Amino acid sequence: MLPRRKRSGGPQTEEGKKATSRNALKTGAYSSLIILPGESEDDFRALEEQFIHDFSPRDIAEATMVRNLAVITWKKLRVEKLEHAGLIRQLHEPFELPEYFNMRYDFEGHAREKVLELARVTQADQLLQWRLGFKLLKKFVKQGATVGELDRLQNDAPIVYEVLLSINKLLKIHQKSHADWLNSKVINSSDEEVNLTTYLATEFLKKYSAQEWVVENFDFLKTIVADIQEDRLLKFIQFNSAQRVQDDLDRSFYKTLSELRRHQQWRRDMQAIDVTPTEDDE
Repeated sequence: MLPRRKRSGGPQTEEGKKATSRNALKTGAYSSLIILPGESEDDFRALEEQFIHDFSPRDIAEATMVRNLAVITWKKLRVEKLEHAGLIRQLHEPFELPEYFNMRYDFEGHAREKVLELARVTQADQLLQWRLGFKLLKKFVKQGATVGELDRLQNDAPIVYEVLLSINKLLKIHQKSHADWLNSKVINSSDEEVNLTTYLATEFLKKYSAQEWVVENFDFLKTIVADIQEDRLLKFIQFNSAQRVQDDLDRSFYKTLSELRRHQQWRRDMQAIDVTPTEDDE
């Protein structure tokens, strides 16, 4: 007969014990610590006070069970927050190559990885700014700009205007006003002297051609993005362990609640006065 192996009993050193303790903090659902870093002790105390108010514990056993109910509920709330944060993070992470390979759409020569990432981060309420910006910049390239048009670009399309400022900053040319922009000259990549505003508009349109295509095909691309995110959501639900943790916590909650109610009923029975007539009374 083989001898039984002696159990290790877990880590023996202080460092090992601390490491094991930290493992439980990954979700905090099975941690013996109640308040984890970043959580509000005041919020937990308020939750615990609500349970005390609702169940009115009368002895140490009931007080312990009521506190356990508060702790379990606190952990359930924690898991819900972590699950929500994990889902949002996964839905908004940059797309991966396998997700692109399944697509059979015509992106008209644009790199699908780039346009889909731009579609993911571009907001619907930014479309008017982008459209106005592209319209004005194309006009600047063909016909030049006016001070009024530059003012309009700054006020009504700040997303585009900020990009022009960043390109202008690289040139290390300091203009105090839009009128200075119109009077400044720079040398382009063909060694030609051109107006600064024309140069900035030309560079912007070259650099942001994919963004322009995204704006023109925004609804179509958002549908593709939604399909990818829906597929991610299904996978998240399929492989999500948070539901199992929630089920464990639910079982613990209702088991504790049942024990509390049995104890409260036992206490009431013990305190009840038996008024059943006895033989002596007769």
